[in-house]
Amino acid sequence: MGHKNICFQHHQLLLFLRKQFIICIVQITLFNIQIITKLFIHFKSSHKGFYCNRAALVVNEKWCHINELGKQVYSNSFSWSGNYQENLCTVRDKNNQYFHIDLNGQKVYSEKYIYAGDFKDGFACVKNADGFYKHIDTRGNFINEVNFLDLGIFHKNYATAKDEGGWHHIDKQGRELYSQRYLAIEPLYNGFALVTQFNMDKVIINEKGNKIITI
Repeated sequence: MGHKNICFQHHQLLLFLRKQFIICIVQITLFNIQIITKLFIHFKSSHKGFYCNRAALVVNEKWCHINELGKQVYSNSFSWSGNYQENLCTVRDKNNQYFHIDLNGQKVYSEKYIYAGDFKDGFACVKNADGFYKHIDTRGNFINEVNFLDLGIFHKNYATAKDEGGWHHIDKQGRELYSQRYLAIEPLYNGFALVTQFNMDKVIINEKGNKIITI
């Protein structure tokens, strides 16, 4: 009887230890799942979506880019970064100056600007130190010599631009399409654009500036 009691107690002890072991494994697994979930949520909330197989990511208040494997693709970091468009990305450095980088994080030109926008169809808007806006190509070259108070991106070969008179549309040489000026203006869409006149009337114009209808 004594031997049987010892065996029974030993068996009960093994069952207890096995149960405790399983509980520990479950607790460790749940803990790891919680950690992984928190890391995933943090990672997902920190990066801004993938563009050109790159995602902007904030690490210790510094901006960089990662690839789809989660690996940082260059060693540089910036005070702010946009998203890659046409394999180029606008960034801001610690001196609040803007410029564009390539997929490897390298500057694509030597200049820095007060502001630089995204590239679209090979062109981007930048604001010079003199306060004027211009368009540049992917090598950082000005596409014309005309200065503007404000600029929009090109849409089907035409862009919105503002001079001392107001807003209007221009071609890639910086030439106005018409002589009229407006308080506000939208890009030309299939030959027509919605504009706001200085009396606050909204009208549709064509590429020659002719009023088609009043909205």
